[in-house]
Amino acid sequence: MPDQVREFKIPGKSLLESGTEFSVPFQGRFVFRYATIAEDGQVAITGYGGKKGHGQWRSFPPGKIKVHRIDKVRGNQ
Repeated sequence: MPDQVREFKIPGKSLLESGTEFSVPFQGRFVFRYATIAEDGQVAITGYGGKKGHGQWRSFPPGKIKVHRIDKVRGNQ
């Protein structure tokens, strides 16, 4: 059974905590919710967001995301 964690450190990048904003090229900006770690070690970063006006839940591999300087989105602190 995969584990879900609310904090995840991407090697060479910032610590992701629930509410941290990140972006994915050509996909838009997302708010981190959790990371899923499979039994084989694969990780999927899950967040809510996307292009303006088209919010949706999405999961991405850690190498595709860019963590923003904004630590947390307002309202999630």
